[in-house]
Amino acid sequence: MDPRDENALDFDPLDVTKTWPEDIFPLQPVGRMVLNRNPDNFFLENEQLAFCPALVVPGVHYSDDKLLQTRVFSYQDTQRYRLGGNYLLLPPNAPKCAHHN
Repeated sequence: MDPRDENALDFDPLDVTKTWPEDIFPLQPVGRMVLNRNPDNFFLENEQLAFCPALVVPGVHYSDDKLLQTRVFSYQDTQRYRLGGNYLLLPPNAPKCAHHN
């Protein structure tokens, strides 16, 4: 959805309690996640994971969604507290192609 069209709708698209009508905004599959094995090292591969919406690739921008804006800031603080200041350097969170950073 184009952010300029936000006020033209009869519902607030940034309200997380609302479901967007699929006739106006059809679902778009963006990928597939396959879980096909258990981790070999549970601590390394599971307990040290740090998901953070603040880490985006160039060209991706944030919406005005208040919930997303809150998570952009709070997730980083949570990961630093839980895993330490170098949480992005831990093997499960480190980039796979370091030369592209």
